[in-house]
Amino acid sequence: TLFLNYDRQMVRCEDGGQVALDWLVSSRFGNKTGGDTKSHGMFAPQSKRTAAPPSKNGQPVSADTIPDANTLPLDAPVFIMLHGINGGSHEGPSKWAVATAASRGWRCVALNLRGCGGAELSSPKVYCAVSSADVRAAVDACHSLYPAAPILLSAYSLGTYVVGTYLAEEDSKPGGAARRNVVGAVLTSCPMEPHSSYAGLSDPSIPTGLMYNGMIAAKLREYFFKHETAVTEHPEVDAKLLNIAAMRTVVDFEKAVICITHGFKDVDEYYAYFSPGRIIPSIRTPTLYVVATDDPFLGDLSSVEHS
Repeated sequence: TLFLNYDRQMVRCEDGGQVALDWLVSSRFGNKTGGDTKSHGMFAPQSKRTAAPPSKNGQPVSADTIPDANTLPLDAPVFIMLHGINGGSHEGPSKWAVATAASRGWRCVALNLRGCGGAELSSPKVYCAVSSADVRAAVDACHSLYPAAPILLSAYSLGTYVVGTYLAEEDSKPGGAARRNVVGAVLTSCPMEPHSSYAGLSDPSIPTGLMYNGMIAAKLREYFFKHETAVTEHPEVDAKLLNIAAMRTVVDFEKAVICITHGFKDVDEYYAYFSPGRIIPSIRTPTLYVVATDDPFLGDLSSVEHS
């Protein structure tokens, strides 16, 4: 197992929320309690490491190939990785993306959206597909710390909507995302058409879709139970009518909390705002979407392929 050691930086967003940036400090393989930690304190790598098998392109992703962050030059590329629904820096996709980037000599940070990854929800506005303010706060913080470094963005699942929305908004401004040295993005497993994607999760003839819908809703219940007090401080959220325990689908949460706290009149308007078919034409930053045609979340590609 690869263990990544992080230093956490809390960053305030423009709307009063806060995100957690977990900066990769060092890494190691093996037993969590093993290793020599005398030379550099608690973040010291083990003195003896076991390498992982080489990746398909021949580049090993190994604790031996990941330099400690304090050895990197100030202009080393900064790699920001964003998770999916209720995820965080601890999850496998985030962890291995960070490890792979770090093995190339990049300075890596895992972005935890508001209320995720153990961070407290500091405002009634919950995270969602249009939480571009969270990415903006992270990018601004990284650019402030390392103004000479190019910034690379990556995300998977729901995080792809968030990063895509951020890029579309920034690239619609003079100077675009390049004003903060953002030079590129890779977005993996993005549900390319949200309306048809959700339809596939609620179709009784597609049992796997219903299963995924229920599993995601269960994770959302965990999030909302944890942050219920903060959410109900929103003036338009009726605490007496907010029955989190009864919510069994993703759209239940979107209607009851997300649309209200983010100012959308309904789910259709919410989906339309972050839909790749709408935002991709506005993105000027070099961006690669990576999807699998058998992904049950993918949705209808036809509208996006022609955008």
